[in-house]
Amino acid sequence: MKKILSIFIFAISFLKAQVPVMGAISGPTTHIVMPPIGPVIYSVTASDSPTSYTWSVLVPSASTSSVTIFSGQGTSSISVYYYSCGQTVYTLSCIASNSTGVALTAAVH
Repeated sequence: MKKILSIFIFAISFLKAQVPVMGAISGPTTHIVMPPIGPVIYSVTASDSPTSYTWSVLVPSASTSSVTIFSGQGTSSISVYYYSCGQTVYTLSCIASNSTGVALTAAVH
């Protein structure tokens, strides 16, 4: 009887598990940058118990600006420093994952 109950509990847990669903990234989206500025904090929420977060920053290759993730990689909140010699458009994105799978990416430009 205990074995059947254990299998039943495992099956319910497995069926209940879902891939995380990302919310929007929160944090400022406009900066007047005089080198350096930071830390600037960004955070994200995700449902279904993510166990890891992967943040990335894309800065155009022709840009003289740079963006550095200073701390928080792997968590739901990061600190970012901006270094700029002009105005640049960048993309900050985050992916949440758990044992069931990987969420769709949340991004801010």
